[in-house]
Amino acid sequence: MKFLIITAVSAITSISIIKLLKTSMLNRSWSYPLLLSLFPIFYIIFALSINDKSIMKNELLAGLLFFAIAAIYIRYREPWTETLLAMGFILHAVYDVMHDLLFTNMGVPLWWPEFCGTVDLFIGLYLLFIMKQKQLSTIK
Repeated sequence: MKFLIITAVSAITSISIIKLLKTSMLNRSWSYPLLLSLFPIFYIIFALSINDKSIMKNELLAGLLFFAIAAIYIRYREPWTETLLAMGFILHAVYDVMHDLLFTNMGVPLWWPEFCGTVDLFIGLYLLFIMKQKQLSTIK
């Protein structure tokens, strides 16, 4: 039951984020990469909340991959970087699920990995779906 509730809340959150980014005046060329680079910051904040500099360093190092993906997308903005960005969200979902196997951050709420991972997965799949639609429209 807990899993269903977290999944439902995550789905609603994902849809809300996507709708906000679609309908707002935000520049879409940087809003999704900015979002991807914000997700690792939550883990850093969780480490700060328990004042664990070692875990904070680990979270920062793990987050560098997602910061790099966002920066590459912003820098090059080519079709391959769109795929990279979508895969970055999906990879972060995997990171969320595997987080406790990598290292233990006692500041992370118990529900966070499921919630964040589901949001990441929904957004990554949405970006892949949008890319596929773009490809199909250029073929026609």
